[in-house]
Formats: sequence, C-alpha cells, structure tokens
Amino acid sequence: MFGFDKDENEKEEEEEEEEEVKEERKQFDMRLLDLIKKKFYQLNDRNSEEKKKGIKNYKTISALQKFCRGIYRLDQIIKEKKKNKNPDFEIPFEEIVEFIFTLLFMEEESKIIISDKIMDILGNELKEQNKKDHQEKYFFENSKTLMRFMVIVYVSSCFNNHLCVIGPPGAGKTTAARAFAEILRNIQENNKKEPFYIHIFHQGTRPTDYYGSTTIINKALMFKDGHLTLSLKEGNVFIADEFNISSISNMKAVTPVLEQFFEEKCIIPGIEGEICINRNFFFIICQN
Repeated sequence: MFGFDKDENEKEEEEEEEEEVKEERKQFDMRLLDLIKKKFYQLNDRNSEEKKKGIKNYKTISALQKFCRGIYRLDQIIKEKKKNKNPDFEIPFEEIVEFIFTLLFMEEESKIIISDKIMDILGNELKEQNKKDHQEKYFFENSKTLMRFMVIVYVSSCFNNHLCVIGPPGAGKTTAARAFAEILRNIQENNKKEPFYIHIFHQGTRPTDYYGSTTIINKALMFKDGHLTLSLKEGNVFIADEFNISSISNMKAVTPVLEQFFEEKCIIPGIEGEICINRNFFFIICQN
C-alpha cells in the first residue's frame, strides 16, 4: 500500500517536472523567436534605422542556426553556473542575445558587446579551470584584453563558431589557442583525450598531411588518420597554425569540415569512408 502510494507520488512529481521543463522551453522559444525577428531585420533590411554599421550581411540558414544554437548554449551555461554557485545571479536574456549577435555578425572584434555580468561568470569559470594542472599555464587573469579574448573563444567553442585569430608575429596567438584547449578539456572534464592537435601550414602542405593517407602498417595497407581527422572524430580543438601561408586550394580543402553535420555520418574528401563529426570539435586558425 505504502509502496504503491510512493510510486504514484514519484510519478506525479516527474510529470510536474516534465511540464515545467516544457513550459520553460516554450517561453524560451517564444522570446528567442521575437528577438531573432528583430535582429535579422537589422541584417536584411538596408533601410532599417536600427541597422548597425559594421554588421556582416549574412543571410544564410547556417548563420541563423548558429545564432539560435549560440543563444541556447550560452543560456544553458549561465543557468548551470547560477544553479551551482550563485542563485541570486541574474543575466537579462537580451544581454545574451546581443552578445551572440555581435559575436557572429560584427566585422570588428572590438565591437563585440559583452556585458560585465557575462564577463564575470565566464571569466571566473576560465580562471578556476586554469588553476587546475595542465601542461601550459596561461596567465590571462590580470589582463582585461586577454580575458575578453578567452571569453570570446570559450563561447565560440560552445556552439562551434570556428575562429580565425590574426595578429603580428610573436603576439602569442598560438600560445593562447593551446592554453585555451587545455582549459576547455578541464571544463569538459575529459582528461582521456588530447586537448588539441596542431598542424603548422606552409606552401608545401597537402591535404593528406592533415587528413591522413594510406600507408603500410604491419605489412597491410591501412589509412592512417591525420591530426585534423583525429580532431573531428575525438572532438578536439584543431589549431591550424600559419594557415595563411598555405595555398588557396589547400585552404578550400578544409571547408567541408566546417559545416555543421554533428553526430551524423558524412563523407569528407580526403578521409577514407564515412565519418561522424564530434560535437566538441573546434577549429582555430592562427595567422599573421
């Protein structure tokens, strides 16, 4: 009797929780839809008074998908941090939308809008993970510029918004990318995988150098994965260092992996057979 009552109560509680989750998601979708309409009006209407200078005029479906996925992922991250660390911490939904919008569509990095609250919660997360043991310590905590950079890279990685980092020789682009990959592995709590794979590009680089090629292993012909292929399968950060030195045809060879076909079998030229791109795969270009 008591066991039956307990099971029924648990069932009712589970149903109530499911309804709350559905209602919360419904409200999220409605708010997101309204804001998407407003923001894409800015992108597509040349006569809009709200249109900002310096906005990339992207009208693609993939841009819309990234915009929605970015907002959802950042909203989830902030809610998780709020629940675990600071229940009173509140970030207006509009600030999240504005951040993702400017991150995706602003021409200049300096025009990306990050509110102080977002910087605080994500910056503290990066600081904590940087304190953990890993190969390369990266001291960015006392630099607002570096902290801002790390937050942008972190959020971009959350929804696979692959980046190209440009700067003069010796500015620390590759060092920052390597250090970020170490921190990201701590955030993902996955110490079994390599934090990143890196390939240094040059004029003589060929697609087989980073995709892989067929070779003889133990007297048998086998396809040996390159670092980019390993990154795709394992969900690593892939750093394309000195990418601009490579040939145009070589640059075009990497574009198929930047499409959003996660956890679905797809065929990529240069890779033997079908491949599933891991959701954690993140591509960073470093170039002068």
